[in-house]
Amino acid sequence: MDLNSLSSKYFNSWNSNKIENLKDLFSENCSLRDWTMNVSGKDDVLSANKKIFDDVPGIRAEIINLHLSDKSNTAVAEIIIHLSEKEKLKVVDVLTFDQDGLIKSIRAYQG
Repeated sequence: MDLNSLSSKYFNSWNSNKIENLKDLFSENCSLRDWTMNVSGKDDVLSANKKIFDDVPGIRAEIINLHLSDKSNTAVAEIIIHLSEKEKLKVVDVLTFDQDGLIKSIRAYQG
């Protein structure tokens, strides 16, 4: 499994701010947890992302470092979330993939 490619595909899709680009990346039982939400199930995770895109038009993630573990099918991404030209957040995303290369969990930590 190429965790680097899978992670890049996720962030590129997320940066498009289009839910349809994320649909095929999540497992049916995926979950999303960050400092403001905790949702489970593909539809709820997609809805949570849509709300983010609606609330913060043009939001994007810039990968600073990517740490990969083939043993646990996990990618840890140190990212900067660009909320606007001047507003940024430092975040760590932990992406866990299932055996089919689909995202089964995303845990985001503000740093």
